[in-house]
Amino acid sequence: MTTPLRRQRGITLVEALVGFLVLSMGVLGAARLQSWLRLNGDIARQRTEAVRLAQQDMEQLRAFASATAFDNIATRQATSSDTPTTFTLTRTVTSASDATLKRSQVSVSWLDRSGSTQAIQLQSNLSSTAPIYSAALAVAQQDQVMAPRRNLPAGAKVLRDGRSVVKPSGHSTIAWIVNNAIGLVSSQCSVRAALAARDITNADLTDCTAVSGSLLSGYIRFSLAAAPDAILANDKPMPLAVNLLLEPSPATAPHCETDTAATSIAYTCLVPQASSDGGWSGQLRIAPEGWALGNTATTFKVCRYSADHDGNGHIDHNDEHPERYAQVLGYLGQQNYLVVRGQASCPSAVPPHNDASVATVQYQP
Repeated sequence: MTTPLRRQRGITLVEALVGFLVLSMGVLGAARLQSWLRLNGDIARQRTEAVRLAQQDMEQLRAFASATAFDNIATRQATSSDTPTTFTLTRTVTSASDATLKRSQVSVSWLDRSGSTQAIQLQSNLSSTAPIYSAALAVAQQDQVMAPRRNLPAGAKVLRDGRSVVKPSGHSTIAWIVNNAIGLVSSQCSVRAALAARDITNADLTDCTAVSGSLLSGYIRFSLAAAPDAILANDKPMPLAVNLLLEPSPATAPHCETDTAATSIAYTCLVPQASSDGGWSGQLRIAPEGWALGNTATTFKVCRYSADHDGNGHIDHNDEHPERYAQVLGYLGQQNYLVVRGQASCPSAVPPHNDASVATVQYQP
């Protein structure tokens, strides 16, 4: 019996070439994808850095502290080569129709891996109001320059019923309830000395008596160098008391307390006053404890921070801190003092701090 011959089968040259072509196209596509991913990954990182540089420049524009600095904000161009990529920053500043505003546009451009130009752009409006005034909202009030005007002293806690609670000092066993609308004290309550004003709730205000009065508060700071500094007055406080002398003397004496911190002494006084009164008049006097007032090297003098807020050339309003208060109605805050050595002069020709005067006038002796 004869066995039939079997035909052998295999891959032809044409089929091999087609397979090789398909494989090559796949490898080429994968290589192009890898290159595309690397390029776009680089661009993403470069764009992040460009945005950071633009935001940094924008924030530097907002860091001005005076009207002169705001006027000097201008167009500029700079190059940053701190990274492998060289960035070119271009700032364009134009005036707005409102003189208190400026328009700022910050562009950052660079060349990517393929040699193409990439760019990002940020725009913003700049207000002439110095940023420090916004920052001061979160800072304990230290002077008239920094403090927002309101009917409450620093440290007061606003309750939800139109009232606020104030402790005259951190160690005090009393708290005063203030009517927020008119700034007058309506009640005096007994509280624990360890209870801070911020932690007081309505549940703590049960042992109270009705009173009627207004608050006077401020800071006493110390600059004991030969040439005292009215702004950086951060020397260690010396012990003292404050006395409020009213004219005429009321049936109920004012109540004043002090709170000593590392670089200042805060004081708060309750002045008896009815809402129908014509206001109280008088002077606050600082009483040294263990040191003396005078004009010699071994004594000290008290200066008062005083500024002409309304620009009329005179210290003629109570909130401008005159030598004597007259017919004060409601809360009067930020009435600050500076203690210097007796032979030194009270700083008077002091450059403005944040566009406001911080000059002082001798007060005691």
